[in-house]
Amino acid sequence: MAYQVVKTESSAEQMNSEYDEFGDTNSEFDSTWARLALQKISENPEERLSKLDKFQDVLKVTAKGKEFEEKMDEAMMIRFLRAGNWDLEHAMKMFLHHMEHTRKFLPFMGGSGFPSELEHVYQEKLVWVSPYRDQHGRRVLLLRLGKWNPDTVSSKQLYTATSHLFQIISSEPKTQVSGIVIMSDLTGFGMKQLGALRLEEMKCCGDFLSGGFPLWVRSMIFMNNPKLFDILFSVLNPFLGERIKNHVKFCGYDTAKLLAELPPEVLPEDLQGTGSEKDIDASMKAIRDIENRLRDNLTKTEELSKIFKK
Repeated sequence: MAYQVVKTESSAEQMNSEYDEFGDTNSEFDSTWARLALQKISENPEERLSKLDKFQDVLKVTAKGKEFEEKMDEAMMIRFLRAGNWDLEHAMKMFLHHMEHTRKFLPFMGGSGFPSELEHVYQEKLVWVSPYRDQHGRRVLLLRLGKWNPDTVSSKQLYTATSHLFQIISSEPKTQVSGIVIMSDLTGFGMKQLGALRLEEMKCCGDFLSGGFPLWVRSMIFMNNPKLFDILFSVLNPFLGERIKNHVKFCGYDTAKLLAELPPEVLPEDLQGTGSEKDIDASMKAIRDIENRLRDNLTKTEELSKIFKK
C-alpha cells in the first residue's frame, strides 16, 4: 500500500494513518518507505546482498560447524539486520540475545498454547494490534491490563497471546523498518492484577522489550495509570535496557496527551478514537490464519537457540 506523505508544522515527514492488511511480506518498498528505511535503520538496497553474505559468514563461524541454514532463511536474517540498523555487529548481538532469550523464556513464548488454544484470551479483547498504522508508519499494539481477570486468563496465557501478535507483525518488512508502539490502557488496574504478575514474567517482559526480540519498540505509552501501577513499573524498570527506557511515556488520565502521540484511527472509542470492533477482529483473524507458521517458527527458533548456545 502506498502512503501519502504530509508535512507537519515542524516540517517533519509523516504519513496518513491508513489501513494496512496484516502479514504483508512484500520487501519491495515504494519511494516513501525506501526513504523511511534509509532514515530509520540505514537501509541501503545496494548494500543488502553484501551485508547478508557477511552476516551469514559470521553466523557460520559462530555456529562452529553446526548446520543452521535450513532453519534460518534470508527473511529471518534480514529481520535481525533491520533490528540492528544494518550494522553487522549490532545485528549479531541482537541475534545472540534472542537465542539466549529463547533458551531462558521458551515457556512464555509458546508454552501456553497457540492461537487456537488461546481463543478465550483473544475473545476477552485484552490485547490486539490495530490494522491501521500510525502517522510514523508504526504498528500499534493495544493492551488492556485493567480488564484482565487472572481467574480466567493466567498471566502466562496473556503473555503468550501477546507474543504471538509480535510474531505476526515482526514478519512484515514495513514493521521491521518503522517498529511498533505499545499502548497500555490501565483503566481498572488494581491489586488483583498486580498480585497475579510474577517476578519471572517481569524479567521475561523486560528482556523481550530490551533487545530479546528482533523488532524496534519505538514507544511504550501508559494511559489511565493509577498510583498502584507505580509499584509494578518499579519492579519492571530494572529489567529494561536503554533501548526502551528512554521511550516510556505516561499520559495519566489526560486523553489529549495520548492523542498527541497517536492518531484516533488506532484507538478505541472509549479513548476518543475512531477504532471499532472490526479492527480487533482483523487482528484476531490474522493470528488464526498463521498458526501453522507460528508453530514452525517457534520450532526453528528453539533449534537455533541450541546451535548458537554460548
